[in-house]
Amino acid sequence: MNNEVVIFGASEGGKNYFNKIGCEENIVAFCDNDPNKHGLRIQGIPIISVETLKDFSFSQIVIASEYASEIVGQLKSIGISPKYMRLAPPQKDHEKVRIINQSGTRESETSKCRSSLARFCQGNGLDVGYGGDPIVPSAICVDLHNPYAHYKSHPQHLHGDGSNLHWFAGDCLDYVYSSHVLEDFIDTEEVLREWSRVLKPGGKMVLFLPDEKTYREHCAVNGNEPNKHHVHKEFSLNYLKNTVELIGGLKVIHESFPVAEYSFEFVLEKSII
Repeated sequence: MNNEVVIFGASEGGKNYFNKIGCEENIVAFCDNDPNKHGLRIQGIPIISVETLKDFSFSQIVIASEYASEIVGQLKSIGISPKYMRLAPPQKDHEKVRIINQSGTRESETSKCRSSLARFCQGNGLDVGYGGDPIVPSAICVDLHNPYAHYKSHPQHLHGDGSNLHWFAGDCLDYVYSSHVLEDFIDTEEVLREWSRVLKPGGKMVLFLPDEKTYREHCAVNGNEPNKHHVHKEFSLNYLKNTVELIGGLKVIHESFPVAEYSFEFVLEKSII
């Protein structure tokens, strides 16, 4: 396969992605769940069904739809690994919605777990997806170029999505902390492997994350739409434990659920060889 890319989503999101990036990639098909679109073409590129996708030659699927979590689950159910999936970048007209004004009343997720988890964040370490409110003041703060949320005005040091910590050599950090970010990545295992890579033996991976089932129930009770960036409906403490077992070399030293309505705490220590 020669970098053959399928865009999942033949509506506005898929078309926008194609118009913006299509010339830079080898787009071989659009995929969509709407049977009325199957057999049609977008600028000469065919729209295929999910069933057809199973026998289609591709190297990557770009999900360009607001129904990302449903699509990820659907692709997993037909045997497609998350390693072959990635999300299209958000459209610019959505970015303002994702920024939380500093004068607002909402508190950061980190503020809900700081009293419990800050003790694990000692020495030199990262806060991945810090949102302006790092777990400890000395943390190296990593976030997107256009941050998902911004609660306070603490400076940002590095810009990236947190899945590739290319700034750091292996075995060099005392901790990696992240709050309510990991659930947005399609390939959970790959991201955890990268975060583990930069930890020293004995270093801590400190996570504060949503239990997706409890989170969605909380949203329903309060009349809120669930965050569409959450791509795993099964995301939970057990989901993380199972993923960590696949990686190896990490020992659970702290866990707690439920915390602050719908979240859980999960702290891992990198094994000393």
